[in-house]
Amino acid sequence: LGSDDLTCAEDEVFNNAMRWVGADDARLDAHLDEVLQLIRFPLMDSKLVAALDSHPVAGKSRELPRLQLAALKYHFNPAGVTGLNCRLRRGAVYWRLTKSKSCSNTDESIIRTFVLAVPADLM
Repeated sequence: LGSDDLTCAEDEVFNNAMRWVGADDARLDAHLDEVLQLIRFPLMDSKLVAALDSHPVAGKSRELPRLQLAALKYHFNPAGVTGLNCRLRRGAVYWRLTKSKSCSNTDESIIRTFVLAVPADLM
């Protein structure tokens, strides 16, 4: 979960991690907060982050409200937040809705350009 090389959206990382942690009560008690620390919440949509406290597994965490607040602060002022796990994962595409209709994903060795059905900016 801590790898920069995962090639999926952060909400998929979150959902799969919660499925793994939630599959076993002992694992849930022992590892929930530790696993949540590895999720890069600032890379998720802010509406999704705001609703996570109602998630059946993540909602049991005492650490989740702090992580949510930090991620939401990042969404409102990225430059004002430090020490937060918000590194982009290589190979994943990040964008925000805007007026342009294309976005690019830069990797160390590859530049990809996508034409989208909705306007977007690279995040």
